[in-house]
Amino acid sequence: MGDAYEGDLLGDDPVGVRDRSSHAAHEAFAAPGALERSVP
Repeated sequence: MGDAYEGDLLGDDPVGVRDRSSHAAHEAFAAPGALERSVP
């Protein structure tokens, strides 16, 4: 993984980062055909 996860990844708004990433994950999972396709 190298240094991909080093440092402050949340910045000044950790709750906002969590909310946005959670929303994006939910939208991706809820999309039609989400369980039938491959993720590169």
